[in-house]
Amino acid sequence: MAFSDHAEVSHSLVTSVYLLNATEYFAMEHALGAGAFQVERWDKTNIAQLGDITKRQAMFFKKFERSASPEQAEMYQTMVSSEPYQSMLELRDIVVAWGQFGNFQGYDQAQFIEIYNTVHGDLRSLGTKALDDVLVIIDDKIARIWGDYMTILWGALAAVIATIAIAGLLVLVLRAQVARLVDAAKEMAGGNLDITLPRTHKNELGALIIALAVFRDETRKAQKFEDESRAKALQEASEASQQAKEKLEQSRYVVSELERAATAIEQLSHSVNVAAEMADQARTKSTSIKDKSDRGTQTVKTAIAAMGDIRNSSNEISNITKLIDEISFQTNLLALNARVEAARAGAAGRGFAVVAAEVQQLAARSAKAASDISELIVQSTKQVQYGSEVVNKSGEALDDIADGIFEVAEVIQNVSATVREQSTAIGEINKTTAAIDDTLKTILSDAA
Repeated sequence: MAFSDHAEVSHSLVTSVYLLNATEYFAMEHALGAGAFQVERWDKTNIAQLGDITKRQAMFFKKFERSASPEQAEMYQTMVSSEPYQSMLELRDIVVAWGQFGNFQGYDQAQFIEIYNTVHGDLRSLGTKALDDVLVIIDDKIARIWGDYMTILWGALAAVIATIAIAGLLVLVLRAQVARLVDAAKEMAGGNLDITLPRTHKNELGALIIALAVFRDETRKAQKFEDESRAKALQEASEASQQAKEKLEQSRYVVSELERAATAIEQLSHSVNVAAEMADQARTKSTSIKDKSDRGTQTVKTAIAAMGDIRNSSNEISNITKLIDEISFQTNLLALNARVEAARAGAAGRGFAVVAAEVQQLAARSAKAASDISELIVQSTKQVQYGSEVVNKSGEALDDIADGIFEVAEVIQNVSATVREQSTAIGEINKTTAAIDDTLKTILSDAA
C-alpha cells in the first residue's frame, strides 16, 4: 500500500501508540499478578480484571500486528513464539482455572517475575524498534523537506537574486524548527513527555508537528492509565492481604473451638464407653438372676410334685386307716359274740369271756387310734393342699419374675447394643474431628 508523506508518519505513530497501549496493559497485568502472588491467592475480582486486561491487550496487539512493518511483525512473531511468552500464556490459563484456590501448578512468585520481566523486555525492544522506525521516517521526511526547500531555494536564486536572503532566512527557520522537532522526538523516545512542540503551520512540517503532538498526548494518557492501574492493583493486593489475615484469625478461632469440641467429644466417648461397660455388667447380672430364677422355678415344680406325692401317700394311709377301722369293727363284733357265747357256756366260758373282753377293748383302742390317725391325715391333707396351693402361687410368681427378668435382660441387651453403636459413632466423630483439626492446623502453619 502506498502512503503519502503525512499518512506514512501518522501510520507509523499510530502503530507505536497501539504497541504502547498493549505494553501498558501488559504492565497492568504484571502489577496485578505481583500483588496476587504476594498473598499467594487470586480472588474472583482479580481474575475478572485479568480477563478484561488480557482482552484489551490482545485487541491492541492485533491492531499493532495489522499496521506493523515487516520487520516489526517479524520481531512480534518471534516474541509470541518464545518460551517465556508461551509460559506466560500457560500461567494465565492456570490462574483462571486454579488461582482462587492458591494452586499455581508448580509456578512460584520468582518464576512469575522472571517470565514477565523477560516478556516485558521483549516488548520494550519492540517498542524501541517502533520508535526508531518513527524517527527514521521523520528524519527521511525532514530530509525530503530539506531537499524540497533547497530546490526551491536554488530555483529562486536562479530567478531572483534578491530572494536569496529571504530564502536563506527561511531555510534557517525551517532548520531550527526541524532540529527542534528532532530533539522533541528524541526526548519523547527517551520517556520525556513534558515537552512543548512548535506552533503548527499549514504545510507538511505542520502535519509532522500534529502527529508528534498526538503521539505525545496518547503516550501521556497511557502512562497515566498505567500509574492508576498499578496503584489500584497495589491497593487491591493490600486489601486482599488484610482479608487473608482476617480469615487466618477466623481459622485460628475455628481451630480453637474445634479443639474444645474434640475434648468434649472425647469425654463423651469415655462416658459412653463406661455406660456400655455398666450395661454389659447389668446384662450379665440379669442373665445370672434369670438363671437363678429358672432354677428356683424348677425347685418349686419339684416341691409341687413332692406335695402331690405326699397327698397321694396320705390318701393311701387314709385307706389303710379305714381298713383298720373296719377290722376293729369286725373284731369288736367277734368279741361281742364271743362274750355272748361265753355267757351261755357258764363257768366253762369265763376264761374265754375274759379274753373276749380284752379283744373287745383292743378293738376299741384300735378303732380309736384309727379315728385319730384319720383325723391327723385329714388335717395333714388339708395342710398339704394349702402348701400345694402356696407352692403353685410361688411358682407362678417365680414364672412372672423370670419373665420380667427376661424382658429386663432383653431391654438391657438392646440398651447395651445401642450404647455400643453410639460409642462407635462418637469414636468416628472424634476421629473426623481430629482429622479436621490436623488439616486446619496444617493450613494455618502453611499460611503463617
